[in-house]
Amino acid sequence: MKYFYKSHLGGIYSSDYPLEHEDLYCDQCGDSDWLIASIRTGCDLLWFIVELYQENYGIEYIREIIAREYPLLDIKIPNIDEYEAHIPDKDDVYYDPYCDECFYMVGHNEHYPSCVGCTQTYEYALFTSNPPELWEMKLD
Repeated sequence: MKYFYKSHLGGIYSSDYPLEHEDLYCDQCGDSDWLIASIRTGCDLLWFIVELYQENYGIEYIREIIAREYPLLDIKIPNIDEYEAHIPDKDDVYYDPYCDECFYMVGHNEHYPSCVGCTQTYEYALFTSNPPELWEMKLD
């Protein structure tokens, strides 16, 4: 399992074990780093990428972090242009305003959501760019 932390000075780093508060606290400024993700599976990693994207980290920085921490993992992280190019035509999907399952990337079509609300998201682009085998893979 990998633990990812956000530094109080900026940036993200990881550890193979959870860090104690004493390790996270800065005596000089009184601020602390904090845990932002615990990654055990490929699915955890994909959701972490989504969170970083939503926190406005750049795609290149996200790719750099993932490549540094998981150098042997062949993971596809679409950029914004690729994401917008893969939004399905609205005629190919149906509209379900109450869809909870698509949000979690499982349900309607085995692993792929097919309602219009879900297919318009970066999550959809990220998850469908990577095979379901990656989602279930243990990364310990």
